[in-house]
Amino acid sequence: MVEGEKVRLISREGEEFKVDARIQNMSILLQHMLEDLDGDYSEPVPLPAVPSKQLRLVIQYCQMHNFGKAQTDLVFPLPSKTPSEFINDPNELAFIQQFNEDELIEMISATNFMHVPALFELCCAMIASDLKGKDFN
Repeated sequence: MVEGEKVRLISREGEEFKVDARIQNMSILLQHMLEDLDGDYSEPVPLPAVPSKQLRLVIQYCQMHNFGKAQTDLVFPLPSKTPSEFINDPNELAFIQQFNEDELIEMISATNFMHVPALFELCCAMIASDLKGKDFN
């Protein structure tokens, strides 16, 4: 992979996103798909299960971490239900707090499909923190 090389990702709606090929450092699905291309990124990569809105946000998260955060730094089980007590990075905290529960579930679906472990686990932790300590009886 050449520094600054771009790959084209196609969302479920057909919207095209040009993004740094280093995104494969954070998405195992893209890593495998791009390996199959042998460095020829001229063909777009279809992501039929990922809506444009969520793809844009996944790309934003990857850019925020300079395409280098392959795993989460969260501690499990969560020590608290307060996100600021288990998310150390203020940028990551601000990013994830913008979502309501339905949006988090949509992000979980997108990150699960793209296999983006760091963001997937962050979204799951936010849902878990909301449920922590609740009685379901």
